[in-house]
Amino acid sequence: MRIMLLIIAFMSVPAIAAELDDVESLKKEIDVNLVLGASKQEVEAFLAKTSWGYTYDRFQNRFQAKPADGTAECKGRNFLLWLLYDCGIQIFINFDKSGSYSGYSVEQVYTGL
Repeated sequence: MRIMLLIIAFMSVPAIAAELDDVESLKKEIDVNLVLGASKQEVEAFLAKTSWGYTYDRFQNRFQAKPADGTAECKGRNFLLWLLYDCGIQIFINFDKSGSYSGYSVEQVYTGL
């Protein structure tokens, strides 16, 4: 019986240690690392340090980013949403007309049947 409890305890440690990002933690990371008015090069340097996949959309004048698979999770989904829809987190880092960082949005997005 003790051996079984030890095995369960050791197997549960990695699951507890792996802290996944969510919308709120991603917002905090952006708030800490970017200041309004930063240049595109500064924002791109920040993005390069993250594990996010990103591209620049010149038509919308913003970076679009997505956390790497397995590093972030959606929160607040009920069973029906989990069953019928795939959820992801999308990040937009916006620039004004002069090319300076002007804000961001981080959203849970759903795709499905």
